[in-house]
Amino acid sequence: MKVVKLDYRHNLKRKGYNWAFRFSGWTSEASTVENAVKKLEGYSWNNTFWGKRPSRHDSRPYYIGVKNESTLTMVLLTVN
Repeated sequence: MKVVKLDYRHNLKRKGYNWAFRFSGWTSEASTVENAVKKLEGYSWNNTFWGKRPSRHDSRPYYIGVKNESTLTMVLLTVN
């Protein structure tokens, strides 16, 4: 899991998200983080994004968008 600051090249930034959790694929940790974000910011159908596959044999990165930096901090504290 990585925390990334989004810019306008990313699809989630155009939807109003400033930060994102980046996973190398779908994992149980991604599910836990997604549930924590939904609990803090409320349900949103467009806060996730599947990225492009970096190479033929790698899995697709999975992004979970976050609008507030305080939500980001709270999720990091509750998950770890």
